[in-house]
Amino acid sequence: TWGPLNGLLSLYRMMNSVTDILNSSANPKTILYIGGLDEQADEHSLTGAFTPFGPLVQVLIPRDPSTKKHRGFGFVEYEDPDDAREAVDNMHESELFGRLLKVNVAKPSAIKAQAVWSDADKWYNRLASDSKEVDSSIQHELHKAAQGEEESSVRIME
Repeated sequence: TWGPLNGLLSLYRMMNSVTDILNSSANPKTILYIGGLDEQADEHSLTGAFTPFGPLVQVLIPRDPSTKKHRGFGFVEYEDPDDAREAVDNMHESELFGRLLKVNVAKPSAIKAQAVWSDADKWYNRLASDSKEVDSSIQHELHKAAQGEEESSVRIME
């Protein structure tokens, strides 16, 4: 009975965990984005691949709430910015499970700290406004057409 609501709640929690990492008080130069992950990749494999460059604070691979599969990217956070820089230098365009990784410093502004549906009212109001304009335009054209028919029928009768 709560299926769709549970899915939205899971998505909200996932986005909050990613946002928490990116907006944490940690030095932003210590959080790395890892893209191009194969389906086999998990937190354990990322930990194994990135630990050689320094101690990790946390590893996160966001998952789709309905399928429980990840979407091909994750984040690792280092204690030291120098370790993070070394990881980028060594792991960018390296291979993991047969796929080339894209590794760079995560950008906190890339992920909004709000739910995807938070702008729904704005878009609904804009759509309603556009719809009223279209309706008004159609009504005007219909009125003009009706007047044109009346004028032509008057001419025919004469």
